[in-house]
Amino acid sequence: MNYFRDVSALRDMLGVLYEKAPSETRRAELSRLLEGWGFTPDQASLYASTVLCRNAEGSADWMATNAGHIVGSWIRGEQEGAVGSWLSTMKETWKFNVDLTYEYTTERYEGGITTGPFFQSSYSRYFDRRW
Repeated sequence: MNYFRDVSALRDMLGVLYEKAPSETRRAELSRLLEGWGFTPDQASLYASTVLCRNAEGSADWMATNAGHIVGSWIRGEQEGAVGSWLSTMKETWKFNVDLTYEYTTERYEGGITTGPFFQSSYSRYFDRRW
């Protein structure tokens, strides 16, 4: 599959599409172009209907604005447990790049610490999953 180099390249291509194609044929034209670049017909149709959901003047600007809102890293975490007992943490990270690709990672840490008057022990496990 091919990708746009960056959001501005996609915005420029959509701008040309708005100048050259009438509104009733824009989605079909974008879908046809995407198929020529290696998208399957289903992927191209879904992509065109998503990017051109309003199919109105300014959709290219809306797409660029919305892409600008998500580019970068997004992190979500959870932690549960009790002091002197079991502790479990999880961190999910989504990194969206300007070339419209992304990386998703999940990290988990589970550990237990028990304490007593003269005894201390610990146990831990670490997971790292990337897509």
